[in-house]
Amino acid sequence: MEVALIGFPQSGKSTVFQALAGKADPSALFKSKGKFTPHTQIVKVPDKRLEHLAKLYKPEKVIPATVTLTDIPGFQKKDLKNEKIVSEIENYIGTVDALIHVVKRFRGEDLSETAVREMELDLIMRDFIKVENRLKRIAETWNKISGEKRRQIELEKSLLEKCLEILNKEQPLRAHSFSREENKMLSGFQFWSLKPMLILFNCDEGHYNKPVENDFLRHLNSLPRTRCMHLAGQLEMELNELPREEKEEFLTAYNLKEPGRRKVLRNIYDLLELCSFFTTREQEVRAWPIPKSTPAREAAGKIHSDMEEGFIRAEVFPYHDLIKYGNEQEIKKQGKSRTEGKEYLVQDGDIISFLFHK
Repeated sequence: MEVALIGFPQSGKSTVFQALAGKADPSALFKSKGKFTPHTQIVKVPDKRLEHLAKLYKPEKVIPATVTLTDIPGFQKKDLKNEKIVSEIENYIGTVDALIHVVKRFRGEDLSETAVREMELDLIMRDFIKVENRLKRIAETWNKISGEKRRQIELEKSLLEKCLEILNKEQPLRAHSFSREENKMLSGFQFWSLKPMLILFNCDEGHYNKPVENDFLRHLNSLPRTRCMHLAGQLEMELNELPREEKEEFLTAYNLKEPGRRKVLRNIYDLLELCSFFTTREQEVRAWPIPKSTPAREAAGKIHSDMEEGFIRAEVFPYHDLIKYGNEQEIKKQGKSRTEGKEYLVQDGDIISFLFHK
């Protein structure tokens, strides 16, 4: 799971990156002039269920789900006219699963609506150019192709014309529905405006822990595969440096149930429509992130391809039953452990043991 942070210069994006990464890195605050130098950090996804499983099974290792965060240096509209810069940005944005757009929102200088609209238009324009160029190449070679290849190109052309119509209305591609086959076809283009987007307002104490409170922000939250929330980047970064006891006092003072970074990671999970299943062994307890409604056989392949190829069955029981009954023996005694086949759709919180041919 890979996520890129984007934002205009002076948005406080690098501060937010450090807050989400869970540790301060002074080098992340400075970029070499004229050089494209992203920063990357692997972040553990907090999960209280995994913490409880670790206490119960006492394994040698506890492995949480992770998110790879990349801080993309702030770029402006003029940068998108420089093909070298665009190519470097593309190498990172094009391959990630979702985007976090960091927007500055401090009292007395709230330009957040303008920044959101400008970034959206930048992403749309880049996709528009890419679609236009591809359609132009198709037109140039149209009379030279035939048969099955022509049929495939015809499907692609029709889909790209649909995308062009959407982009021409200055709407992001993610705000529209595509079929599974269309999404598969579009994945190769790595469109920027198609990626799920979390709009993260980097705010001061005045907006900290505030709900979305105006029509524009409510509209953003209503868009498909789009979320927006506030995060006080500087305060969150300071929170990361505090001892555990002082963290609790800090959260209480701001009427918070948890650090903001946990809410950010949950939003990313929701945007990507992910869930987690768990494996529990003496050596290792681990969380495995997968798309919701993943069949059991595919979920087994997340652990190892041999498990998917040699899949026999899955022994499953839900996490909440483990909490209710206390241990696996009691779960089996109560008849709550199930045997599922390859078509079973894995549920969030399932604890699974896969049986397979070696």
